[in-house]
Amino acid sequence: MKLSLVVLQGPLKDTAFTLSTPGYYTVGRSNQTRVPLAADVCVSRRHFALHAGETGLRASDLESLNGILVNGVQFGGSSRGNAARPPEISLHDGDRIQAGETLLLVRFAEPPTGANVVVCHPDQKGATGEFTAVEVPRAAITQKPRTSHGTGESGTRLIDLPTIPGHDMLRLLGSGSCARIFLARHAASGEFRAVKTVRLLPNLPERTLAKFEREVQTYQALRHPKIVGYHDHGFLKDFFYVTLEYMPGGGLDQLLKLRGGRLPVAEALPLLLDVLEGMAFAHEHGYIHRDLKPSNILLTDETASAKAKVSDLGLAKSFVEIGGSPYSTDGDVGGSYGYMPREQLLDFRNVRPVSDVFALGATFYTMITGNLAYDLTAFSSPFEMILEGKVIPVEERLPSLEPALAATINRALAIEAEQRWQTAGEFRNALAATATCP
Repeated sequence: MKLSLVVLQGPLKDTAFTLSTPGYYTVGRSNQTRVPLAADVCVSRRHFALHAGETGLRASDLESLNGILVNGVQFGGSSRGNAARPPEISLHDGDRIQAGETLLLVRFAEPPTGANVVVCHPDQKGATGEFTAVEVPRAAITQKPRTSHGTGESGTRLIDLPTIPGHDMLRLLGSGSCARIFLARHAASGEFRAVKTVRLLPNLPERTLAKFEREVQTYQALRHPKIVGYHDHGFLKDFFYVTLEYMPGGGLDQLLKLRGGRLPVAEALPLLLDVLEGMAFAHEHGYIHRDLKPSNILLTDETASAKAKVSDLGLAKSFVEIGGSPYSTDGDVGGSYGYMPREQLLDFRNVRPVSDVFALGATFYTMITGNLAYDLTAFSSPFEMILEGKVIPVEERLPSLEPALAATINRALAIEAEQRWQTAGEFRNALAATATCP
């Protein structure tokens, strides 16, 4: 059976993807997906999957933020808080699938004449296994496609996008304990930007808001190639926003998830050296991050030559004062707590660069071992874990690690601050001296 997907709307309009054989096809913005929609920034990296059989086709959402529409009916979407695994949807000739700004027409036939044909090959050959698929009504297929902030046939609202002056808001990129991050297009320049919003505490004194704005202006002036750039900021009704450089490669935490939890040392080390370069510059100018972890390290792209940059520099302490939280737990001790030194828990506001060194060492530890540096099995709460400070030496997790490199990482993770490298610059120099980059 011939199967093809014709792009009716979106950046790849008039492209036709042909599914070469039965099998499992991932669809998304990542260049590692089998049906690549890289030109659509409103599509998640791995947005949905297609399972092509000998006699049929079905689709399922892959934990994308905004889900997919099939004939106007929404399925999946993590921004809606869906906990259950989305169902598989039976597809038929003439059905329409919308992901981001891309509208796809399902054809059980060859691509139309004149289309730009892309031949796709499956992740896994063969369509086997039992499944229960959902049948979607066909009556809705003539409805006008809508963007990620509209409503589907079911009437369920996906996500409310804020209105930011001078920006066309596109979609939600992610959310944490105190903030949301959106993708936007700057109207004047046409550039993509990330917009971070934080809801304000009620009845904040004017002096607090003025102090916060002065601090953000100072951070905005801190420019370095390895620090995510600031563009603008402001207050609107009950929230604060800051517009930032958009990093298409996403967070380091997402890369680790895609790669099974860890990276080879030769791949992880250059990324950490990028981050240390940016943080060395910040420390030299008197700035401390306070919340370094994989999700606050962003990548320039999805290639093997991607560079890493530090995100949220200086905002952790400022967000506390206007409505945020000093730490984002991400649901468990694997959030900020897993990268936090003892002195930061005891006195969050008055930490020094050496606290960032611990977080950077813990981040590198996670990157190459797939585990947190702390011994999670020995304590019943993250607070007890941090206060006791029991760290498992990195060579116990990764016996093949060069001894000199292991010693450098372990020193960054010393419980007593005085025993660590004191700044990111010291840590970077030590790594460069003890490790060999390919």
